Amino acid sequence: MKLLETPRLNLISTTHEHAHFVQKLVTSPKWIKNIGPREVDTDEALTKFVDHIIASQEFEMGVGQFIIQRKSDKELLGVCGAYKREGLEEADIGFAVLEEFERNGYAFEASQAVLQNIKTLKSMTKIQGITIPENIPSIKILEKLGLSFVKMISLPNDSVELMLYELNLEAT
Repeated sequence: MKLLETPRLNLISTTHEHAHFVQKLVTSPKWIKNIGPREVDTDEALTKFVDHIIASQEFEMGVGQFIIQRKSDKELLGVCGAYKREGLEEADIGFAVLEEFERNGYAFEASQAVLQNIKTLKSMTKIQGITIPENIPSIKILEKLGLSFVKMISLPNDSVELMLYELNLEAT
């Protein structure tokens, strides 16, 4: 089901049909380096992971994961969405594309659509973003979206230091 659209992309809800694409993305070297490993090495673990993604989708509130699909050829490129994470006060805008599709503006374009949808729904007053300091492309996207660096944080049960960004949606 298509939920959002940009000139080049369809943003569609994650379903079990996307399980193997999700597995390919979350086991890619860039995902593991920048976001962290996900235990999806068995069919059972993959199904549980995708079930969690599907269960957390609240698109009427603007929260959930979209699959980024290129309109021209229906190629699946990555994921983007607003995620509720333990340890964050607000939803976190997140994005990732497969390495072969990087540097084409897809992550920014998809994130911009998600952010605009949240603003239109008026379902949130703030949006946050997190990234490791070494992930310069993500930092650039967050800043281009209008988020500003707030402080360094660590999420519960994780020792990795993350940069916390934030955007007041009522001021935009």
